[in-house]
Amino acid sequence: MSDEVKDLKKGEGSADVTKDVKNENMIPYERFAEVNERMKKAEAQLQKLLKEAEEAKKKELEEQGKFKELVEKQNQELTVLRQKAEELERYYSTRREALLSKLPEDQREIYKELSLDNLEKHVEMLGKAKTTTTNTTTPGLPGGYKSIIEAAKAFTEGKIKREEYEQIRQAFSSRP
Repeated sequence: MSDEVKDLKKGEGSADVTKDVKNENMIPYERFAEVNERMKKAEAQLQKLLKEAEEAKKKELEEQGKFKELVEKQNQELTVLRQKAEELERYYSTRREALLSKLPEDQREIYKELSLDNLEKHVEMLGKAKTTTTNTTTPGLPGGYKSIIEAAKAFTEGKIKREEYEQIRQAFSSRP
């Protein structure tokens, strides 16, 4: 046998061989510490990013909840406004019909397309024209009325205004 084999059998040099094999598989501590530190930093950053993503998701869900509340509130307001619009439309329709009924039938078709404001003004002007002719029918009598009762009826029918009625009433009460 050779001397090397004898040495191996004796156990001499076996520590050197094992040492060489171990040295080849071993990583220097400095390199291990550096890699380990980088891994710990990366893990910390990953945890931080995951936490931020979770918080962002929670915040988004909260905002969506607020948006839902806002949409619900807007829908409630819209419902109220629609009801008011319907009430207003009914009022305009009723008012228009009432004003048109004060006009002679042959004029209703002509004035039905007027705006409500203009229709009111027109009917008011026609009412004033009627009161003017009523007041001048009988000279010498207050406002052209034969009695205070006639003037009161004209006032309740809207043919004369309160001021005119008060003047006529005073004129009748001051007559001998």
